[in-house]
Amino acid sequence: MVLNKSILKYLLLIPLFLACGKSGHPTSTDPGSESLLTGTKYNLQDGFEVTEYEGQPEGPNLVYIEGGRTVLGAYEENLFHDGANNMERTVTIASFYIDETEVANIHWLEYMYFLERDSTMDHYEAALPDTLVWKSELAYNDPYVDH
Repeated sequence: MVLNKSILKYLLLIPLFLACGKSGHPTSTDPGSESLLTGTKYNLQDGFEVTEYEGQPEGPNLVYIEGGRTVLGAYEENLFHDGANNMERTVTIASFYIDETEVANIHWLEYMYFLERDSTMDHYEAALPDTLVWKSELAYNDPYVDH
């Protein structure tokens, strides 16, 4: 039986695809049956217990927002050449949860007032927002500024 060269080529690629599916590295959904570090099996008596991954629990009043990618910037030619406003760039937003109940600034200020009055100073300061979080290297997303 003579095989066509293209069919033979695909048949030779099957083991490669099957090998790529399993990396051997543990994940949260498939931790494996034994530790790669110690070689001991999981879930033995007096051993390390690995429970089945049940997913991330949703908090009360939280709505899941699926992330994705989008292109920011103008899609058309900038006839006036007014700066870098026409620069297109792709941004990626990670998935996140957001509270479905709106909280106005006045409500947050009231919460902080009572927290400062009725709690320890350490607890109050831990609740203050980090005003420099936008300047961290992994959070900063301004393509117009040279970092």
